[in-house]
Amino acid sequence: MKKFLFLILLLTSSNLNAQIINRWFDVYSEKGNFNGWYRQNNLQSFDKDNLLLIDQHFANNQPFLAVTNDGGQKWDTIFESKSFEYEINAIAYPSKERIVWVGDSSEYQGSEGYNSYYRLSGVFFTSTDAGKSWNKIQIDSNTMLDYVVMLDENTGIINQRGFSNMYNKNISYWDTLYYTENFFKTYTKIPVPDSLTFVVKIYMFSKNNFIIQTANYSQKKYKYLETTDQGKTWTEFMDAKLTADLFFINRLIAYKIEYKPLVNPDNYESLIYKTTNGGIDWIYCFTPTDSYWSTSYRVWSIAAADADNVIAVGSNGAIFRTDDGGINWQKEFTPNISGGYDLEYDNLLYISYPEKNCAYITGGDFVLKMNGEKTLSRPILNRYMDRISPFGIKAFWKPIDGAKKYNIQIANSPGNNVYDYKVFDNPVFDTVVTDTSIVLPDFDFNNCYYGRIKSISDDMESEWTIKASMFCTFQNADYTDPPIFISPLPGTLIDTNYCELKWHSVSGADEYQLQISDDRFYQGNVINQQGSNDTVFIAEDLIPGTRYNARVRVISGTKITNWSTTYFTISDLSSVININFDDGNQISIYPNPAEDYIEISLHNGASLIAAGKVQIFDMLGIEVMSVGTELDLSTQRIDVSQIPAGVYFIKIGDRVEKFVKM
Repeated sequence: MKKFLFLILLLTSSNLNAQIINRWFDVYSEKGNFNGWYRQNNLQSFDKDNLLLIDQHFANNQPFLAVTNDGGQKWDTIFESKSFEYEINAIAYPSKERIVWVGDSSEYQGSEGYNSYYRLSGVFFTSTDAGKSWNKIQIDSNTMLDYVVMLDENTGIINQRGFSNMYNKNISYWDTLYYTENFFKTYTKIPVPDSLTFVVKIYMFSKNNFIIQTANYSQKKYKYLETTDQGKTWTEFMDAKLTADLFFINRLIAYKIEYKPLVNPDNYESLIYKTTNGGIDWIYCFTPTDSYWSTSYRVWSIAAADADNVIAVGSNGAIFRTDDGGINWQKEFTPNISGGYDLEYDNLLYISYPEKNCAYITGGDFVLKMNGEKTLSRPILNRYMDRISPFGIKAFWKPIDGAKKYNIQIANSPGNNVYDYKVFDNPVFDTVVTDTSIVLPDFDFNNCYYGRIKSISDDMESEWTIKASMFCTFQNADYTDPPIFISPLPGTLIDTNYCELKWHSVSGADEYQLQISDDRFYQGNVINQQGSNDTVFIAEDLIPGTRYNARVRVISGTKITNWSTTYFTISDLSSVININFDDGNQISIYPNPAEDYIEISLHNGASLIAAGKVQIFDMLGIEVMSVGTELDLSTQRIDVSQIPAGVYFIKIGDRVEKFVKM
């Protein structure tokens, strides 16, 4: 993959505007907690109707197995542990009759100082009659079993992990694989080929060919290792340091989620890649983003029904799906659960994707299902991060293709409780509009309000999109709007070690307070300037390669406004390629800043086709997009409506220019 040393943000061509999406609904509500300490997966299916999951009655004990044979309409408990008897760490479900789960039992051994010690004994249970009866096998003490995978009904692997205890503190931490070809009636041991290495995940392609994901936390080594001779020899498949998840359709085709650390990050960016040649080359597909959340979505699980149909899930109820092999991605939505709320703050963790039109996800307190039923996509209301005037508030959203009208409701938030969605039983504002914006009626001071909206067509309507605390109003009439930054715009890349900050003046302001920090919580501020009514400030001696956050507010006697914010990054000048931005090199970009599209053209009317393809680069200098110039034109339009706000670099031949996305 080509590299070009620019410090910029990400541009993606993936489409998130599809009007018709899959409808998700809940089919199971958890009893205690889906997520055990060592649990790698709690959801397995072998077809669209037969699904197995791990739940537990309380947060830390009494795990049990629940199964459905009708796609989630009816659930049965087929194994149940007594309190603190077993921990169930992983399951495999290779057929309707055959089930295996692995875990451990523990025996309290006493305390030494502040430490309590337990002797773990690895256990696994197998069933050949759909869980009616179980065969138990217990492994030597000081071990646990934490992963199982089945290639077919008979061939599979269990991972054993070793632990020390107060009587045997020198036990080796090497993991061991238990390999079977007769459904664990017998098994052979395969040592993991690295000292102090933990096995995180196992992928099987044949009886001899499998890949393990390993981690050595003390040495910070993370790898994927492959064997083609049933563990006699191993080779490194790829580095796993920044890989969040990897899913193989077969040995040649796979998708992965990779994390990209940002400069002084508020979060990692999640990048989705695809390989069609067994990992020799990885093709960039997509970076999940959303206009509502200020940072990129953190997705950490990915699964596929086939090479074209793929789902990735993660934080803030994120569901992203492609049905064309990763070219275009749709954002899909968690359902409105009982009580009217969606899972906007919940994490979606595990996916089972047995067929193109059927998938299951564990998220929040529920198992969610998609069965191919379609619905209209949901609009997303704007929100206001700081308190605002209660008069003349504007609500707006992007249009949904196919929607003819929108139903918008505003409700008062009693006690500012972000989880109380029953307030929509009596909204303070409820209307249907055909436009994509509306000026709301006057509201009360010192209140917070929810907003929800849905799109409506002739024969279909979306579920509600609910966002808690859409806005809060000033405490009283003495409050006023904060100053607004003119520059730098959010995400601006600064090519010098100083930055000029400008903001709009506020009538009657006695003074402004400006803070600049390399910490998003403004701990240990680099600059804290107060006592001046100037609306311009030059910050000097800034550190290359650092992202800075800036905020400004008005202080006038007892009147103090909310903060207005922006952020910018100082270029790491030592690593940026030397580009001469003269008239002979420059690309013209209009409009700049841009909202929905940019038009690029070369100086002196040169044709784009003569210059070559248009290339886009990310902050690490990795090429993330290229657009061929098929027509012999001097100007080309590129849609940038779906990319997040920030600074971008475009390269055509040896010409480079940057633009700002609003």
